[in-house]
Amino acid sequence: SHGLDLLVRTLLRPGDTVLVENPGYYNLFNLLRQHHVRMLPVPRLAEGPDLAALERLLAEHRPRCLFINSLYHNPTGTSLTPKVAYRLLELAREHDLRIIEDDIYADFQEGPATR
Repeated sequence: SHGLDLLVRTLLRPGDTVLVENPGYYNLFNLLRQHHVRMLPVPRLAEGPDLAALERLLAEHRPRCLFINSLYHNPTGTSLTPKVAYRLLELAREHDLRIIEDDIYADFQEGPATR
């Protein structure tokens, strides 16, 4: 949580727009509200964020960043698939979007995983 706080304080200003997964990490939502950052929810599917919804939001709102749990998403427990991860990176490049990955459960994963 402290790491997320540092990122919000460093990278964002009041009134900035960001993308967050829905459902998502409630502490992050509270933090963003405290800093007067506008949140746009992206539905979380079993394989990762809903890419169609994400693309629409990117085109309409030009958000500064996307906050994501790629591995063992909180609260769904799902993990990002390689196909969705690849498309996320393409979209980030196309729309000058920063991806902020909350990888809190990294130590629980044995072997390679998609991040």
